[in-house]
Amino acid sequence: MSAHDGQDRHDEHREGLEHDLPEMQERGMVRRTQVLARRGVLGLFAGLGVAAVAGCGSDGAGTTTSTSAGSGTRPAGGPGAVSQSGLDDGDIPEETAGPYPGDGSNGPDVLSQSGIVRSDITRSFGDASGVAEGVPLSIALRVYDNDGEEMTPYAGAAVYLWQCDAQGRYSLYDSEIEDENYLRGVQVADAEGRITFTSIVPACYDGRWPHLHFEVYGSVADATTASDRLRTSQIAFPEDVARTVYTTADGYDGSADNLEKVSLDSDMVFGDGHSLQLGKAWRVPGTPLDGEPVPDDGALPASSAAAVGRAPLAVYVHVPFCSVRCGYCDFNTYTAEELGGGASRSTYAAQAVAEVRMAARVLGDAAPPVSSVFVGGGTPTLLAAADLVEVLRAIDGELGLAPGAEVTTEANPDSVTPESLAALAEGGFDRVSFGMQSAVPHVLRVLDRTHDPERVPRTVEWAREAGIEQVSLDLIYGTPGESPDDWRRSLDAALACAPDHVSAYSLIVEDGTAMGRQVRRGELPEPDEDDLADKYLAADEALRAAGMSWYEVSNWSTSPRTRCEHNRTYWLGGDWWGVGPGAHSHVAGTRWWNRKHPAAYAARLAEGLSPGQGREVLDDADRHVERVLLEVRLAEGLPLAALDEAERARVPALVADGLAEPSDDAVVLTLRGRLLADAVVRRLLD
Repeated sequence: MSAHDGQDRHDEHREGLEHDLPEMQERGMVRRTQVLARRGVLGLFAGLGVAAVAGCGSDGAGTTTSTSAGSGTRPAGGPGAVSQSGLDDGDIPEETAGPYPGDGSNGPDVLSQSGIVRSDITRSFGDASGVAEGVPLSIALRVYDNDGEEMTPYAGAAVYLWQCDAQGRYSLYDSEIEDENYLRGVQVADAEGRITFTSIVPACYDGRWPHLHFEVYGSVADATTASDRLRTSQIAFPEDVARTVYTTADGYDGSADNLEKVSLDSDMVFGDGHSLQLGKAWRVPGTPLDGEPVPDDGALPASSAAAVGRAPLAVYVHVPFCSVRCGYCDFNTYTAEELGGGASRSTYAAQAVAEVRMAARVLGDAAPPVSSVFVGGGTPTLLAAADLVEVLRAIDGELGLAPGAEVTTEANPDSVTPESLAALAEGGFDRVSFGMQSAVPHVLRVLDRTHDPERVPRTVEWAREAGIEQVSLDLIYGTPGESPDDWRRSLDAALACAPDHVSAYSLIVEDGTAMGRQVRRGELPEPDEDDLADKYLAADEALRAAGMSWYEVSNWSTSPRTRCEHNRTYWLGGDWWGVGPGAHSHVAGTRWWNRKHPAAYAARLAEGLSPGQGREVLDDADRHVERVLLEVRLAEGLPLAALDEAERARVPALVADGLAEPSDDAVVLTLRGRLLADAVVRRLLD
């Protein structure tokens, strides 16, 4: 009988503690829940490298701040190597070992066998000779000891790790492989606390999220008796990597279907909090990085440095904090529970100011004054208004604001007060964009939005009274369960606020989000393309009737003066410096992106190093494609002069098909063309 056939044993394997810490993205740190009398508190960081599958860069919290890692290379010691500054103040969550530990506590005892101390656990040892087949996996752990004052590498600690195979079976227990002992091994931490294993990606069997088990011992001598273990816990596998493996690799029959039936939130072990147990995906050695490394000083390539000042300069400030994670959101944001150690809201402003100063050094005297500042997120107004003003003043002091520069912050209706808006206005903010999304309570609930729709008109009124010159409202259409009448109700409510600007975006269900999982499981319907088109047309009609004009496919304003000039900088190919974790920048043909996790971002800046993760230099072909893609969305259209001869020859067919207006100098989309803007771009470039 298969080890998973017995429901009682299966349920036992799914047990978890109620004191696990809540979810936090892109970290795999695991720490125990009680102080050890003998050794203090342990910390353990888990990193995963998957051959030919995992494509994630090294941007997670706790990434080592050595020069090699800072330049984008894989840190010494393998994926998941962390500095002490990356550690969280929490403890390793204690978890069940499950029914298949193989440590003598429930049947077989592999720890007493010669050969168990090994790094490659894909093969059996001793009298057994089986090999576990599957997608190769590198596992890197780092163990820390806390003496009450600081975290130090726990040299000499031993970790016993075990897992299921690609079919969901455990060696020593499943009747088909009970004579094998593969996918079990012990390693001893080196002087830096590092431990590595070579394994395979585990299956996702029915009822459990894919995972790895481990036990921590004080020494290899202790790792012969289960009763001497210091802590037992589990590592959750990253969803994106698991999904890629299960849908593309042979030998994982049933895993893709099983993954659809479970989530980290519903898993019986990780469901009560998994932030410190989520493994972080890392490339295996030899696979290429995303882009080339950003120099430690952030210097631009010579070609871009020479062109600084030829285009307008904007600054985007990314504030990656949210009070609640919305189910549809895949932005680089963190709730308080997800944030972990090494970063906090209270220290964010100082870190952003440090990057602004770096921007001034990199751009030099050739940089033009900043034409616009846009503070986005996340929810920027979770920070004190004084913090946002501090960052704005640094931008003005280091780079200079152009006369009449547009200064915007995003805000949730429930994250501002009359006092905070007044402080923002006094500090130099002249524009606010409220995330209204919908005026219908049941639609807001599906989106996981927390504000009362009745609060929106009040916040708009507060902004006006505070002296903020322009107010924009963001709307989302196409939410599952949103009727045409619901959408019209939201449009009417937005227009009743008399905004200067409205952005209306169709809902996109992204993989890896809570809503994406709900759609895959059939709990929510996918957005319907015809419904989205009808709602776009309804929005355009209502907004035009209210005296607003479209100036970009998803944006309407009351006049040219109230358009979002910051976004026009993006669409017209200007330069911008992105400040903050995960922020993207573009200056004179070079694009780069910062480390995503706030702790990794903060650690780099604390050492005076660029927080940049990777970069790419766009060639002429790349820049041409981007220009076509972006400028064709504007009401003034894409100049015909920007197209080559073959592309210009395709324009008459677009006009004939009703996708573009007749024009002698630009490709200007019709209303139908706006609905099919992506198709227009493909036809121009093909």
